[in-house]
Amino acid sequence: MTETLLNTNPIPDLVQLGYTAREAAFLYLVGRASGFFLGRQYLRFLERKPGALVQQLIRKAMARRHIETLDYGQRRHLYHLKSRTLYRLLGDEDSQNRHAKGDQEIKTKLMILDYVLERRGERFLCSPQEKGQYFREFYPTLNPAQMAVASPPPELTSTTNGPLMRDRFPFFLGEGQTLQEVTPEFTYIDHGTRTLEHFRRHLRSSSPHWSRLARFQLVYVALSPANFRAAQHAFQQEFPAGEVIAKLMPGGKKHLIRYFEARELWDQNDPRFTPLELAILKEGEQLYWLLEHDILRKAWRRGGLDEELSRMCGETRTTATLVFHLLRETYPIFGYRYHGKAHRNEADPRLGRFSASGSMLS
Repeated sequence: MTETLLNTNPIPDLVQLGYTAREAAFLYLVGRASGFFLGRQYLRFLERKPGALVQQLIRKAMARRHIETLDYGQRRHLYHLKSRTLYRLLGDEDSQNRHAKGDQEIKTKLMILDYVLERRGERFLCSPQEKGQYFREFYPTLNPAQMAVASPPPELTSTTNGPLMRDRFPFFLGEGQTLQEVTPEFTYIDHGTRTLEHFRRHLRSSSPHWSRLARFQLVYVALSPANFRAAQHAFQQEFPAGEVIAKLMPGGKKHLIRYFEARELWDQNDPRFTPLELAILKEGEQLYWLLEHDILRKAWRRGGLDEELSRMCGETRTTATLVFHLLRETYPIFGYRYHGKAHRNEADPRLGRFSASGSMLS
């Protein structure tokens, strides 16, 4: 089901609304990742130099009332994709990206889009529906309501299954692999805060769920390396280095299981043993030769692999890594001087009010 969701292509439907294929593709990306965009981001998507292409898209989208133009002064404008019709075509009519945001959240959204553009072509999940579907299928023991997102929200909504966190940051699924085999790569976007408290809350709220994965990676995306050292320290406190799990499962839990399956077919002279299983068996013999691996294999046979891993590794069951990524981009200077006032034109006579938080941003 997740494969189907990831392969859903609403671009032809957007083209039917009057957009070109490249305009539709960009609006699709904006709708999924951020809801907000700058003109330079469209040019980057097109890999073009400044010209009339941005204004062509803006005029077309404004005429159809699909976007709202926000004037932040300094001759800087940004654009909010807010049409319910477009989000319905994207399969996420109730997306939070449709709604007005404060300055901090807008900057975060713009940074998300820049980071997604840097990794253009890679598979990623953004909406709670996508993430929940992924974890329900490939990590069925996790609470899907709580695993629907990978970041702490401004607020929590109570559900019968616990707090349901609203979606903010995307996570990536890697390239050239099936969804079952990927190492989830979560992201955290630092829009320029002077404190790490939000990042610490992010780790605390995510830790109960991430700790149940065999491995994952978190990418800390920022505009400055000022918080990198402190972020690394906070991450190591929440996720101590997993020496034991790394030694027992250098290829991850799924690879270990595939080795056990291949060895079982070999030992039983099973006709289903193929050259692929042979390659897995030879590779695994170089990795899984410890006495502990024999114990784990016996536990796997009786269906108790997770329990045995827990006994061997204690609380250190997850191979977690933190990497850092610098965005070398500029954004409108948000703050008390500018209040995100909507720019009106003949095609947009009555646009709703836009909130501004008066945040201290670069």
